[in-house]
Amino acid sequence: LNSRNNGLLRLNADLSTHKAMRMVAVTATQIPGDVILGPSYQTKNGGKFALIATETNLAGGEGVMVATIDLGGFFATLIRDAIPAGLNVRLIERDNEAQADTLYKPIIGSLDPPANASLTKIFRITRGQAKWNLHWDIMPHYRNGPADNSGTLVQFGGSALTLIIVAVLGYYWFQTSRFRQMVNERTAELSRNSMLVQLTMDTIDQGFAVWNADRRLVIWSKKCFEFWYEPQKILRLGMPMSALLKHLAINHAFGPGDPDEIVTRELERSAAAGERSNETFTMPGNRQIHVRRFPLENGGHVAVYTDVTENRRATSDLEHIRDGLEERVRDRTEELREAKDAANFANQTKSEFLANMSHELRTPLNAIIGFTNAIQRKIGGETTPKQDEYLEDIETSAKQLLSIINDILDLSKFESKSVQPIRHKVNVQKMFENVKMLMLNRLSRKDIQLEMSINEEISHLYVDERMVKQILVNLISNAVKFSDSGSTVHVMCAQEDGNIAISITDHGIGINEADMAKALTPFGQVDSALTRSRDGSGLGLPLSKALVEVHHGTLTVNSTPGVGTNVTIRFPNIS
Repeated sequence: LNSRNNGLLRLNADLSTHKAMRMVAVTATQIPGDVILGPSYQTKNGGKFALIATETNLAGGEGVMVATIDLGGFFATLIRDAIPAGLNVRLIERDNEAQADTLYKPIIGSLDPPANASLTKIFRITRGQAKWNLHWDIMPHYRNGPADNSGTLVQFGGSALTLIIVAVLGYYWFQTSRFRQMVNERTAELSRNSMLVQLTMDTIDQGFAVWNADRRLVIWSKKCFEFWYEPQKILRLGMPMSALLKHLAINHAFGPGDPDEIVTRELERSAAAGERSNETFTMPGNRQIHVRRFPLENGGHVAVYTDVTENRRATSDLEHIRDGLEERVRDRTEELREAKDAANFANQTKSEFLANMSHELRTPLNAIIGFTNAIQRKIGGETTPKQDEYLEDIETSAKQLLSIINDILDLSKFESKSVQPIRHKVNVQKMFENVKMLMLNRLSRKDIQLEMSINEEISHLYVDERMVKQILVNLISNAVKFSDSGSTVHVMCAQEDGNIAISITDHGIGINEADMAKALTPFGQVDSALTRSRDGSGLGLPLSKALVEVHHGTLTVNSTPGVGTNVTIRFPNIS
């Protein structure tokens, strides 16, 4: 039940490699039911031990149960507690196979008796493989000096002590019987637990193998048979790793080469990798097997074998899919880049075309307006009332067309980012009065009031005055256009979160939220019965937004159908 892990008896040790153990084990199987005393042996640190063994039948399997006797400790206690003064005890072992000069080997004491010994009596102990001579040396001071009956006393005393040693062996036999019962019970329990462990391991879709510190096989699962090239005929408990490696080498698991050389190489490689390592090897049919090793506390390791063929194949497929997707993304990105370049080129071409066409159209329109004014002033002679009516229609249409062309030209310039504001200090009150004067005719035609309110703290703006006037005219014109006669348009200028905010509010038809984005798009007129009845190019809001943004400002629109619209522009307060 207990042993020193660094001694001869240790877990998973191959006892047949030790001569003394092999001799006592063989004898115990030949003489069942008896306690066999085996030959002595000496440990590396000088300790002297002997072996005792008995044949056992544990959990349905034949075997040998072995224990060790510390001869040094046993005789030290014997000499101290049981041998009277004047007697010296020596234990000499006989080796019938040795040479004549080495036939006897001292175990306890020396080979020869002390020089002053009066008499020596020898008793032989032969039990199993033990071939011991127990020497009793009678010293001069034994019982106050030699006497005629000293030899008789020693003979009887030595015989008695020899019987004590034999009785000790009998005691060991009794303890062994008791121990056998305990081991049977413990073995049965371990067998049940081992069966559960084995069943559990065999149901898992992985291979498990436990190797001890001596690289001998302790336990394995059935799944290992697949990964070890079906080694059932050679597989056994305690099998050295070299035997399994040779089986694998013969089955070409490591490629071509001499099996013995491969075993040596693989053992060295495994030792260099350590007990904590992992690797992947390839079996026939391109099966990929991953092996991971986990060290055990008392030496050795657990090896876990996993078939990762499908995982590797899936990973490879995913990599191919990923590469294909990346290539498609690259191709699509290139297509989008080309499409973007084409769109930019088309937009630039459009802007240049509109700018050129606007310039080409403005020249004849200005001539039409000029000649119309000349005819209205009777420079070429008198006109009839009907002609005056026609001339007024021509002038109105020409001016409207010129206004649209100017808006297109301005918007084209902003889209090409060729226009930057020329900022200077502008008087806000004066700018608002000029805008109101420009709007008087349009306001009077629809009978709409324009109310302007400026916060007293605001006196100047640092902006491009022409652009801001155009913004205000566009936004107020929109408010007037979509308001009913008799209503009022409100314009307010105030400070707001560090900005200068100018808001234009009307009580007209309003804009649906779904149409808001369209209203801010060039030429994006909101298509409804009410809006289509009113003139306009749909450039007022987009152009105003562009003019505000070149000032690093913002334009926001809030509108409710049937209630009205509020447009607010915000400029950074630059003084």
